[in-house]
Amino acid sequence: MSNDLYEKNIKNLKNLKTSHPNLSNFWIEYMEKKKQMYQKANKNCQHFLNNIDKYPDFDNKTILTLMLIKNGLLNDDY
Repeated sequence: MSNDLYEKNIKNLKNLKTSHPNLSNFWIEYMEKKKQMYQKANKNCQHFLNNIDKYPDFDNKTILTLMLIKNGLLNDDY
């Protein structure tokens, strides 16, 4: 994510607040949440990179199983 592009888009959205307050507010909130998710993903990736040497490589079936378990445990629909 280019920080310059993000800041440019936020600035342009803020300029639209007078003519399009609902749409601009929606997009600003959406972009802010996406930025937070991006920052969290980078933090998680850094944690992975700092710890990867402690573990063997997993096969695709194991990775898929772990992802399914994680998603199932975090899903409140059951």
